[in-house]
Amino acid sequence: MILRRLNNKGIEEFCSYLDACDSDDPQPYPEYLLVSEEFSENVTPDIKMDRKYFGTRYEAAKYLLSKINGKGIPNIEYDKGLWTWLALYYFEHICEKDKSGSFHPGNINRWVLCSDYKTYYRHLLAGPFRIYRAYQADPDIAYVLLATPVGKPGEVVEQLASRQLIVSNRRIIEAATEIYVDKKDMTIKTGAAGKGKGSARRYADLMMQLDVTWDLFSMFPEEILALLPAEFDRFVD
Repeated sequence: MILRRLNNKGIEEFCSYLDACDSDDPQPYPEYLLVSEEFSENVTPDIKMDRKYFGTRYEAAKYLLSKINGKGIPNIEYDKGLWTWLALYYFEHICEKDKSGSFHPGNINRWVLCSDYKTYYRHLLAGPFRIYRAYQADPDIAYVLLATPVGKPGEVVEQLASRQLIVSNRRIIEAATEIYVDKKDMTIKTGAAGKGKGSARRYADLMMQLDVTWDLFSMFPEEILALLPAEFDRFVD
């Protein structure tokens, strides 16, 4: 299907569908919004999108970057209509379901792009795209933020991507990838998403504290790792 963007009316219709998903009267998937001139508009140039499953946020971001980056779409990271269209287009592939097969979309910010940095990262497609794009010279550095399923970003992403000081610091993110990504199967290590010692929550809090007295932007990942207290030892290979 050729990429489009939802207009305000289309976004409102999509939101109504999302609300209905968690009601006693769920509605049919609104495929028509994707192509209707009443609810969406053209994007220039024409870009063909394939509807496919993505195993991880990494795979989704890599694909989206290859399709839409550098195509002359202005302010692409903040194109609300475009990202909401994409969220609708891939909805049935990335939305969480219960055992009965019913969709549970969760917070609206997962589907409708918000420009506020405090919630932008929660968009299921724009969030990983922006991270992958920022680290595109070596996206594996940011794998800790891209390892999880598209529809289930998880607590590690929540703790690290929600803080600008952390997500924008290549060294902090590279160190976090070293700590929390299991190199054997490229998944997040057990316990990283908890609230206990050595968790991503503790790592984020510690980085915020260390930033007061250390120039973390100028440090190498191994230097940051050397600052970590013993509680992180269980995650360090």
